[in-house]
Amino acid sequence: MSHVIEHYTPKNAEAILSLCHGSLVPGGRIVIVTPNPVNLFVITENSWKDPSHVRPYPIDALKVLLTKCGFDVVQVGWDTDTVSQIPEEAMTPAWHEVGRILGHFFYCEDAYAVGEKPV
Repeated sequence: MSHVIEHYTPKNAEAILSLCHGSLVPGGRIVIVTPNPVNLFVITENSWKDPSHVRPYPIDALKVLLTKCGFDVVQVGWDTDTVSQIPEEAMTPAWHEVGRILGHFFYCEDAYAVGEKPV
């Protein structure tokens, strides 16, 4: 589910995840990718450019939803391949070091959670 969940209310997101849980075989996995609301660029502007976004889903909220729908949470994190819109000239080794240390606040535009249907 890449960039889907943020378009739904928590109630509807739970319903969709429950349907996904029901359609997976034991050991099957779901990957949820969503804009990273901890990233200051994302939460203040980028996420809200799309008027169909209903709400942000922080990693902890994704974990709660997955668990509530019967999944085991097997992995969560920030996608280091998604970089905020930083001017090319600013992409210095020093900036990459800042990204490594504080990446989820300034660097990674996407967050993810992986749930597994118990065997």
